Amino acid sequence: MFDRLERRIARRVIGRRLAEMAREGRLEEVRRLADMLAEAGLIDYDYEEIRLGHREAKPIADNLWAFRWDDDVYFVRVGFWKKLKLKLFGRTYLCHIEREGWRAPLPIFLFRCEKHGIYAIDYPHGYSQYLLCPRCFEEEQRRE
Repeated sequence: MFDRLERRIARRVIGRRLAEMAREGRLEEVRRLADMLAEAGLIDYDYEEIRLGHREAKPIADNLWAFRWDDDVYFVRVGFWKKLKLKLFGRTYLCHIEREGWRAPLPIFLFRCEKHGIYAIDYPHGYSQYLLCPRCFEEEQRRE
């Protein structure tokens, strides 16, 4: 139906528009559009990708990523430089988020867990600023 170049251009435009809509808080519309675009073959997307585990992240379309923190789903753009930093350094800054009960907004980083092969998000912990994979954390909790 679409050749490769048309598909890339469509993904780039769609990713930008979906990110704008997500920032505006129109999440139901974003999900419906993503479903329609997947049916048309423009993006690789499955509704299950929105059903992420706590602090897990997945790419939705081109530069658009979704991550879940508790019951909230956030959509962010991860551009070329952030993807490059993720490959080179293993983590990249995404944004600051503020949650109820926190004293101030915290920086959120995207990273890949080598053990589980998933992308996850977390804020830096402790003096060494380490990041915790949610699945690794659950395994540690079960051992104790």
